[in-house]
Amino acid sequence: SFAWVAAAASIFLANKSTYKATETLARVQENSRLAFEMMARDIREARGSACDSTMIPASMLNAPVSWWSDLPNGIRGYENGALAGSAAGTDSLQVVSATSGSYAISKMATSADPIHLTTTTHDLATGDILLLCDFKCATIFQATATTANGSNTVNHAASPPPGTPPPGNSVNTLTCNASDLTSRAYDIDAVIGKVKATRWYIANNASGGTSLYRAQVQKGVLQPGEEVVEGVTDMTLSYLVNGGTAYQAAASIDAANAWTTVVSVRIVLTLQGNEKVNGAVVSRNLSHVVYMRNQSL
Repeated sequence: SFAWVAAAASIFLANKSTYKATETLARVQENSRLAFEMMARDIREARGSACDSTMIPASMLNAPVSWWSDLPNGIRGYENGALAGSAAGTDSLQVVSATSGSYAISKMATSADPIHLTTTTHDLATGDILLLCDFKCATIFQATATTANGSNTVNHAASPPPGTPPPGNSVNTLTCNASDLTSRAYDIDAVIGKVKATRWYIANNASGGTSLYRAQVQKGVLQPGEEVVEGVTDMTLSYLVNGGTAYQAAASIDAANAWTTVVSVRIVLTLQGNEKVNGAVVSRNLSHVVYMRNQSL
């Protein structure tokens, strides 16, 4: 009878260990699905524009070499903790687009005039980085005066009012695009919307481990990162360019100045379970490929 009890206990413990391993692995896989789904949604919006995504916009902004200058690229990868705030040895990604919340405008008399929307119901506010475009021209600037949901006027003064976050506008006249700096008074076929940037990276969390984080830029200012999935210890990103046969690291894309030709991103996440099984941490490398919708080719 002792042998029977010992055998039953052994079976029970084995089943318990198997259940624990299965449950932990299922949780890891569920976390990976959440991470991949959210990252894919942002990556598919990269370099998106309500107008021509191949056009390089003219910039009215002070200090123009910043995240908003990456709109034509859409994405930019970083290796080995190079993105500020990311964990050493991990890859990270910044996605830039202007696809959400586009609004039609009324005809402008001159390029220095305030921009009048055809609606008073919108989400544009003072300090927002905006893209105004049609199918000939595109201009990036900062709104220096507007009221979301109530006013249909967006100002683009050269000197922002006190309290407006950086960078401000260097001039108050709209120009056509980076290759044509003649003044541009946009017509009724133009639309306006926010330029947004989103960053994905691995960083330390409050529990003493690491997690996958997502951070957004609002009104030109990087916001604190939001923890998306706990237990992500590493992220490796590689990129396929149009016509390419192999995925490449970010350094290779940088060296070739080829971000505008990237057509897909391969994401490999290393995730760990919260509980040990048989004294060991459950860890899995899981991968996902995201194809970009807005290709500037």
